[in-house]
Amino acid sequence: MVTDKIKWQNKSIYNGLKMKIMRPLLTVTIFFLFTQTVFAQEYMYDIKVSGKEVGKLLVTKKVIDEHKTYFSAVSEVSYSFFGRTNLQHFYEAVFEDGILKDAYFVHKKDGEKKEESKISRIGNGSDYLATTDGEQQRISGLIKKSMVQLYFQKPLRRDEAFSERFHENIKIARLEENGNAYLMAIPSGDKNIYEYNEQGICSRIEVDMPVLKFEMVLNNGEED
Repeated sequence: MVTDKIKWQNKSIYNGLKMKIMRPLLTVTIFFLFTQTVFAQEYMYDIKVSGKEVGKLLVTKKVIDEHKTYFSAVSEVSYSFFGRTNLQHFYEAVFEDGILKDAYFVHKKDGEKKEESKISRIGNGSDYLATTDGEQQRISGLIKKSMVQLYFQKPLRRDEAFSERFHENIKIARLEENGNAYLMAIPSGDKNIYEYNEQGICSRIEVDMPVLKFEMVLNNGEED
């Protein structure tokens, strides 16, 4: 049975990881510090390659008030492939009345920032100002679902979600042989399969990259 409880030790490690990734970005990040929440969920995932654990992923959903909901996903992976490599990814998004208000993504390799993306809704209109690695563009059309939400809610049979990283809509299709699994083709060339449990929470993600395959498996907090 999946539980919302995550071991305090793991939570401390990955809350610390989240701050470590964000600390150099505090002067440019588009978000603000929330001091109160009405409802919060956190889930930890083990990241594995060929059955061997190589990292962790922590995802968070916080209902700030009746209008705003905050989502984040922070991961760290370390592996050896012609030398030791450390990868960090951080995603976050704020939705207001069911519409994306702000989103942010950063990817670091061995402590060096490799990618950075952010997007903000312009006023109360239907346009957004998006920035990817310093280059700006305007995106039209209200965004009602983004990728970071998919840890917490099962998509529709045919669906799409906005990528906080690539600033594109990702097509989603349910796999007929498994009604709880969904295929997503990512612009980077990855093919991801998200699987969901009876509670509608993502329980496993299979990532098929051109040079590497790995999985992220929900940790129910019962490990030693």
